[in-house]
Amino acid sequence: MNKVLGKRAVSEQQKGVRRESVLSAARRLFIDAGFFDVSMSMIAKEAKVAKGTVYLYFKTKEEIFLELSKRDFEDWFDCLYARIEAESKPLTNRDFSDLFSETLRGRETAIRLMSLLHLVLEKNVSYDDVLEYKLALLQKSAKLSELVEETLPFLSKGEGIQLLAKIHSLLIGWGQMCDVSPVVDQVLEHEMLADLRFDFHSHFTESLFLLLEGMKSATFFASK
Repeated sequence: MNKVLGKRAVSEQQKGVRRESVLSAARRLFIDAGFFDVSMSMIAKEAKVAKGTVYLYFKTKEEIFLELSKRDFEDWFDCLYARIEAESKPLTNRDFSDLFSETLRGRETAIRLMSLLHLVLEKNVSYDDVLEYKLALLQKSAKLSELVEETLPFLSKGEGIQLLAKIHSLLIGWGQMCDVSPVVDQVLEHEMLADLRFDFHSHFTESLFLLLEGMKSATFFASK
């Protein structure tokens, strides 16, 4: 009996290792080749497993993408929560914007995947997969949004999660604006195109600050 259990444990461990190798391979390919040019066969080759093995764990590459995206969001939200919780409250809009942007440093890969998320959700993904994904993010967002409302006192109850959605739209917009191809990057070196060169962190931070200032002003005038 013990031997059987031992074999099962090893088998489950091996499955876990193979699943992680598939996810790691897919992440590399999504970044290097672009999501839409990657196939399940390419993922299998990169992971050094049979194509059928990939299908044991994921039905489509979109399902793989959702799993990677969910992990990125959860890890980022945990980091963001810990950073905000450690600060004396309330925070100024400038300090909040700087802190928020700082948690995105080193997450360039995650930002690139987040920028593709809504395009991926529209294709080849089942109702159950999307529902599970959305519920997982909602659970993380709800906890974070309550802390954000404590940190920014001009927010009313329930506005924290709306703010997170608006911030996400800023992240997608600036993520796509700043993630250019090598050819575009070279073109933007032209002196006449200096105004079209954007740094993600500085522009995202300033946009977030202006968003918060606008929401704060709207709350002030609404109370008059």
